[in-house]
Amino acid sequence: NEIMQILGISPGPEVGKAWAFLKELRLDRGPMEHDEAVAELTAWWAREHGEDPAQS
Repeated sequence: NEIMQILGISPGPEVGKAWAFLKELRLDRGPMEHDEAVAELTAWWAREHGEDPAQS
């Protein structure tokens, strides 16, 4: 699964949360380029784990 590859995580509930985030993002903003979706996903992941996305 690409989400697991991008975030460097194993199967589990975090993958479902990430997928739900991307689904909601697509509903809000419509289709987006792959690179933009990856950037949004990694920024979301950093926020979820108390990291500053700008520092990642």
